Amino acid sequence: MTLVLKRTKPLEEHPLTMKSVTNIDHADAVRVEFVARGSFDFDDNNSNDDDNSSCSTTVVVVELDKHHLAATRNSVKRNENSNHTNSTAACSEASSSEESLELSSIGTTVHSNTCTTEPFQVEPTSSHATYRDEMVNAILQELSDDEREMAARVSFQYTQQQTSSQQQRQQEVYARQMIQRHISNDSKTSDTKTTVKGALRKVRNTLRFYQDKNIHETIRTIFDHTTSQNKEEGTQQQALTHYLGPEGKMFVRGYDRQGHACLHVIARNSPPGTHQDREGAMLAFLYSLERAIACSENHQARKHNCNDGMIVGCIDLKGFQLWHIPPLVVLVEMVLLLKDMYRDRVFCIYLVDAPLLARYMWNLLQPFIYYKLKNKCVFVTGQAEREHVFGADHFDLDQCMPYQHPGGKRTKPVNMDKYLRQRRFDQAYNE
Repeated sequence: MTLVLKRTKPLEEHPLTMKSVTNIDHADAVRVEFVARGSFDFDDNNSNDDDNSSCSTTVVVVELDKHHLAATRNSVKRNENSNHTNSTAACSEASSSEESLELSSIGTTVHSNTCTTEPFQVEPTSSHATYRDEMVNAILQELSDDEREMAARVSFQYTQQQTSSQQQRQQEVYARQMIQRHISNDSKTSDTKTTVKGALRKVRNTLRFYQDKNIHETIRTIFDHTTSQNKEEGTQQQALTHYLGPEGKMFVRGYDRQGHACLHVIARNSPPGTHQDREGAMLAFLYSLERAIACSENHQARKHNCNDGMIVGCIDLKGFQLWHIPPLVVLVEMVLLLKDMYRDRVFCIYLVDAPLLARYMWNLLQPFIYYKLKNKCVFVTGQAEREHVFGADHFDLDQCMPYQHPGGKRTKPVNMDKYLRQRRFDQAYNE
């Protein structure tokens, strides 16, 4: 069973084991103790984000009524039984049998052998559209006019509006979409004020990130001009071109059946000597991620009813070596950016034909990957799995490369100069 604890930093689900139950037969409410093993980073509303303490073993005491207790016992029992199955089956069981408890205004107290904090609230995982709309409206009211404009500009599609009048009409639409991505699906709680405050902090952190990294004016426009307009732009063009290499280490090509752009990462195409280029790695990551999102938004707006702006990552790990990837600290930073600044932008990530070394690196990264993203990562090994995963249910063959599906029709090599300089930012290769 899992409970979501509010005001943890980062907000994650922690595995809990039932320790004791008291007053079962003679009280309407019972006290249940859980033991949560792992680390908590506590986020106090009255302190700075950098000020926090951690616990290695935590006991969570929750007051439940008898109805919720029965659901809790059943969930814990299923969780214990799942531990006897193999790792793949256990992972699937945990994902499919997760139960949330409808706890209305129920307080919890967290005790630890290393630190003590003020009472927490259990955050239920249920969500309603009307509640989410109220949350978005409350956050919109807190944002200034400049912040609303910045929130809308997070979407590349918004910046492509032809006239200022069109932008004015669409500003709130795109700003609301950006805010909704930062409101967790399990964010309904009795303490609405605290929830709004937390979501507002996430939104403003993302806006600050876009401003600090100059995403709008630099990352998205690196190749807007055939010749560089200034020294900095020319330097970034050279750095990005060198890191991506002539064969193409990262590029957007093709779409799945829901209109999600496919961001390919071909590890073996890494140019020699780039594995220690931290700045080049981060520049390539941000450029490729922003471009894939822009392609999804453009493609979905033209050909699909949905417009979630999410992307699919396909990582070809055949022939993987350590010098194909940047240092681990850079990979961790990328994972944290996906969690905090690009929340709900990833639809799925396929790791294709990963050798033992790549799986070892995956194990090192797992503690930093938040649970929702981890559940979206799928290992695909062998021709049979590739035919199934990239089959007609999810992809058309004319949108697949051979490493994805043996019948994939995207067989021609990628011309990176054409991709970078002769295609719009919101266009995939071969589009």
